[in-house]
Amino acid sequence: IKSMMDQSMWKDEQKTSRLLKGSGWEDICWKDGGGSIHLPKNIPEEEVLVWSGNFAHGLYGSDMTAVRSAGIVNMSPKALMELLFDNSRNKVYNKFSAGREDLMVLHDNLDEEGPFGKSRTKVVRTETQTPLVKRNVQLVTLMHAKALDDDSGYLIVSRAVTQGSEKCVLDSIDYVRSEIIMGANLLRRVDGGSDKCLMINVNHLRPPMIPQWMAKKIGIIGCSYLLH
Repeated sequence: IKSMMDQSMWKDEQKTSRLLKGSGWEDICWKDGGGSIHLPKNIPEEEVLVWSGNFAHGLYGSDMTAVRSAGIVNMSPKALMELLFDNSRNKVYNKFSAGREDLMVLHDNLDEEGPFGKSRTKVVRTETQTPLVKRNVQLVTLMHAKALDDDSGYLIVSRAVTQGSEKCVLDSIDYVRSEIIMGANLLRRVDGGSDKCLMINVNHLRPPMIPQWMAKKIGIIGCSYLLH
């Protein structure tokens, strides 16, 4: 969450600069304190704001541009978290999905303590079909969700893992591996609306066989599509 809310790290993309001026978005997009979100009356709820930035730690992945996005979703934080964890509904928000399956469920209870706290934690394998890569792209990802400490919503964190060739098809004639260096979805309840939340995403990917400038463009398009 600290990097997600570090305003100095992120550069406005597309029409974000214009949308931030006088609309009320500035107050909620960088809210790093706890609690639910209060939406100003004049805020354009249908818009998606997008930023890009690079991690300055100099470690693995710092050469790849990360993308941050924010928008209002007409679902409660809980309903949206459950949608993102439901393999059968993966195509609802990812039109390029060719399916997702659980490889390992480590804990699946937000009310009981487990090895990863009160959480939903699992390893999934996702296959996507994109027009830019001829072979199916495969991702093996650890997904971890937990309730925020103030009960205003949920945080979902994703990261690539390797489970061994016996479970994953690696760079075969049909598949090529992509990598989620780090992904995060912050879902916060909107005041006065049980069916509405603020969603802030960070996607930090290393896609295969694609130059960095194109990977950034794909990331921006993907963030916008997810929120729409």
